[in-house]
Amino acid sequence: MRISYYNSRMIQAAILGTCMLNNEASQTQIDHMLGLIRTGRLLGCPGPMNRCQPGLFKFDCTPLPDQWTTDHTFEQICLTTARICWHRAKDRPIRLFWSGGIDSTVALVALILTNDRWQNQLEIYTTPHAVEQEYPWFYQNFLRQAQVSVLDILDLFRPSLYQDGRYCVDGSCGDQLWGHGMLSELEGLYHEPWHKLYELDIFHRTVGSTSRIRTINYIDSLVSQFSSTVRTVSDLAWLLNFTHKWDYSGRKWMGRVRDASLFFTGMHSFFNHTSFQQWALSNPDVKIGRTWTSYKQPAKDFIYKFTRDNHYRVHKTQKSSVQWSFNPGTTWQDVNWITLITAQGYYRTIEDDLKQDWPSWCFQVPE
Repeated sequence: MRISYYNSRMIQAAILGTCMLNNEASQTQIDHMLGLIRTGRLLGCPGPMNRCQPGLFKFDCTPLPDQWTTDHTFEQICLTTARICWHRAKDRPIRLFWSGGIDSTVALVALILTNDRWQNQLEIYTTPHAVEQEYPWFYQNFLRQAQVSVLDILDLFRPSLYQDGRYCVDGSCGDQLWGHGMLSELEGLYHEPWHKLYELDIFHRTVGSTSRIRTINYIDSLVSQFSSTVRTVSDLAWLLNFTHKWDYSGRKWMGRVRDASLFFTGMHSFFNHTSFQQWALSNPDVKIGRTWTSYKQPAKDFIYKFTRDNHYRVHKTQKSSVQWSFNPGTTWQDVNWITLITAQGYYRTIEDDLKQDWPSWCFQVPE
């Protein structure tokens, strides 16, 4: 079985355990998988995939670009990507999922700037949190006359939204260009040497003592491939997110549709494009300054050029828009769209039936 998407450490543990039972895993593979699992925990990512070594367990990952440099600016790439979206949509409306956060707002602004008829051809799906708390100023000043549907976030997981022929776009893979949310806890340490991360509480807290050395060796090996790019703590946070969480972010769509072909023909993670990867690799010094409010500054500058909203430009910080969009009392168990998809396009909802088919030890992540 070749796994093209997964988003649970349970799956990783099951794969590793199966290989160990069948004597198919070398010590290198075991160390690699355990390092991968702990790196995912550090990132808060249930389904990390190392895009630098996708073949070790046959994970089907979005490849790193062959060319790591680009002369294009962030603005140029945003506008080009938006034009590509309009071209691919053809005569269909584009359905944009807007959280009010930085990444989806970049996508929205780019789509507006590249189509004079955007109010007729762009459907914006959002949540009460986005229009009331995340970015109400933008909603009031630019979207009152647009086609906007304000839904409870659980309604955004209805498969029917992704199966009616619309060309769907969201801000997935935006976070992976810049760094990681862990940097909100590390203000003042962004420009410390990258290996300083190993000494910090966030590393000890998420990795644990028993896997510390194995995880350090795993990350050291990764950094050696990016020695000219990774110099600081913020560089390392970006590298881990960029190389391990890209596909988890970009392929979450696949859990929302029944026909895998819809993902490739009707869905678009706005930032999942080679040009954005090249930009991130070419511009290590602009992702964050000295403070948390400077995180994603080029993206906020792009938005400001359109809105002239200086408050958002200066004060807006990264947060998990999905997390804050659920109604009080909602638990992750209510969001029943986590899936395992094989190369044959076979879908399984983990919460529904996975535990019936996999032994209980598969769900214990080994140290």
